[in-house]
Order: sequence, then C-alpha cells, then structure tokens
Amino acid sequence: MITRTSRYLQSQLDARTSDVDVGDELAQANPVAVDAEKIMSRVRGALFDSFETLSSEENEQLCAWLRDYPHACAHLLDDHISKLLVGRVPEMVRRILRFEPIATAGIPDTVVNVFLQEAVRSYLYGHFQAAVALARAAVEHALRATVPYAAVGNWTLDTLIEAAGRFKLLDAAELQLATEVQHAGNRVLHRQACDETVAFDTLVKSRGVLEVLWGNRQG
Repeated sequence: MITRTSRYLQSQLDARTSDVDVGDELAQANPVAVDAEKIMSRVRGALFDSFETLSSEENEQLCAWLRDYPHACAHLLDDHISKLLVGRVPEMVRRILRFEPIATAGIPDTVVNVFLQEAVRSYLYGHFQAAVALARAAVEHALRATVPYAAVGNWTLDTLIEAAGRFKLLDAAELQLATEVQHAGNRVLHRQACDETVAFDTLVKSRGVLEVLWGNRQG
C-alpha cells in the first residue's frame, strides 16, 4: 500500500519534533525533553498568532523579544507553518473532492478566475468567511463582465442580477442562486460568521452561476 505524501511528511515532522504521542514509558524516561517540546510548541504558536491575530499584551512582550532574533524567529515560524499546513492536507483533500470540475465554452476573465480560485482555496484551508466573501466577488465580477452595458455603469450587484435576467443570461433558478450567493456574502461581510456547510453551499451556487455565464459565452 502506497503511503500518502501528507502522511509521510507528517511522520517525518513527528519524528523530528517529537510531536507524536510518546507514551508513558518514554515520557517517564525523558520528561524534560517532552516538556521542553510542549513549551516550544506553545512559543511557536504564540509567535505565529502575534502576526496573524490581535494578541494579549503578555503575548506581545514575548513575541517582541523573539523578533529581536530574526534568524531564530524565521526558524520557529518555518517549523510552525510547515506543521500547520501538512496537518491540514487530509481535510483539504476531503473538501476539494466534494466539488465537480467545471468546463465552459469560454474561459472567464482573469479577475473572475482569480476570485473563484481564491474562494475555493480559502474553503480548502478552512477560511470559510473568506470563501463566501470571495465567492460573492466572483459572481459580481462575472456579471459585470457578461451583462451588456454593465462595464460602463456603476451598477450594484442587485442591478447586475436583475439585468442578467432581463438579458436572459440566467433563468429564474439561476438568478435565485446568484441572489443567494449575494446574501450569503452580505451576511459574512456585515454581521454573521459562517461554517463549512454554508461556505460549501455558497461555492457550489457561485460555481453554477459562473458555469452558466461562460457556458453561454463564445470565446
């Protein structure tokens, strides 16, 4: 049986840093080493969090001291991010396999594909709010690129969706999908976090809208 790459990499990381469950016998034989690794794991996490989120004053004092040693800081961050990303691979694979590939007669404009790709990547990494917001942006830019006269007007997404119906680019069911993507994006951007289910559902709807828009577009 072939070992998956992520499992192999995880085993190598575990062997290098002793993050694997060492068991009572080994822990008793070398408790200082086990405790030291636990402490370093917390330090690496605190350092990474200080760049990524708002942190406490105590945490910031520690990280400010660490940042006085840039080479050591880079080593700690490299270690933490490597473990973080490798550990997420199985979940990312599970998530991406939920989608079906979409092929269209024409390839979307670069900005639309960028927003779509970043929306899917955000979902894979577990950044569900970002995924929904970017899915909304992908639909808006797709409509702006395909609805006649939209490029010369400062139309809102409501107007773009309405115009897509008037110009028969989307049918009633597809217009509903676009509207639901818009509302999901609005909720995330203004007041309400979402979970994986909502993010996946929004991405499926946005991909469906884009497939129709570019399936009807020649070249």
